[in-house]
Amino acid sequence: MALFRYLVRMVEAGLINYWHKETIRSFRRDHGLLPETVQRNSLSLRPLSLQDTQGTFLLVVLILAVAVIVLSLEILCHRFDTPTSDTKLSAAGDSSFCVPVSW
Repeated sequence: MALFRYLVRMVEAGLINYWHKETIRSFRRDHGLLPETVQRNSLSLRPLSLQDTQGTFLLVVLILAVAVIVLSLEILCHRFDTPTSDTKLSAAGDSSFCVPVSW
């Protein structure tokens, strides 16, 4: 409980904010990123285009295609998997890709 009181005092005194700002300022100073040294025109800022995000879209399409294939297999397995009284499940509890397992 005593540690909590010290932490609250440091936050209330503004030490945490000061340390945070100083850490950022020293990082910028060490890497030459202070506002005085960085000119706004030297940064090549531009809006993102479709070419910049093309990889992300392709990944989404790939994942969607895999999901559709898996869903189709599940529907097919469910449709053609007609359990009978002598059909037993495997140890994993699934029907082993629609193939009944008999022991």
